[in-house]
Amino acid sequence: MPYLVASDYHNTLAARLNDSYIVRAEVEEAVADYVRSGGLFAVVTSGTHRHVSLDRLRGLIIMVIENGLVIEMPGSGKLMLEPNDWPQARERAAALLAERGIPFYRGESSIFINEARGVLEPLSDELLRLGVRIEWNRRSAALMPVGFNKGSAIRFLRRALAPDAVVAVGDAENDIPMLREADVAVAVGNAEPTVKSMAKYVVREDGFGVMDVLSMVRDWGKAY
Repeated sequence: MPYLVASDYHNTLAARLNDSYIVRAEVEEAVADYVRSGGLFAVVTSGTHRHVSLDRLRGLIIMVIENGLVIEMPGSGKLMLEPNDWPQARERAAALLAERGIPFYRGESSIFINEARGVLEPLSDELLRLGVRIEWNRRSAALMPVGFNKGSAIRFLRRALAPDAVVAVGDAENDIPMLREADVAVAVGNAEPTVKSMAKYVVREDGFGVMDVLSMVRDWGKAY
């Protein structure tokens, strides 16, 4: 099987332009060319569908949203990777947030909190007792089942697709589990220091680095 390139969305595949995240046309075209030539490409994002703009690539790429809890495979529909007891734990967590007056919104599986730094930390132990963990993404956070993250999604895709290798590209704390599961970990230039420290390669930001990775993968064969 070909290589699987798994890329974070915000600040990695997509560039922040005028308070919105946009995937440049040349980046989209590079991804489409890679997939049409037989490669595997997954966008692995912390957000929901409303946080991504990938209309030109839908049906070509694998979509992994909400930090790996929801996976959409081309031609195979949607898979929910949440554990059976997660809906009950999620509702208990939502009730706790409401009780403490913490604003949140729901995805298909996760609960999301904006500007969560300094707000959620005091609740971390109480949430863990409910079977809920905090997944940080810079200043925001998602509430997730214990044991699930972007890395567990990569393990699932590796089992399902059996690629020759997995190359993961990211920038933030919540990308670290994905990079650990990859054969080749790549950080973009604007990545957090902890992400850069574990990466084998550091590439350009704002989508251009993903283009660099696709070029490298084409040249590597298995010599990575």
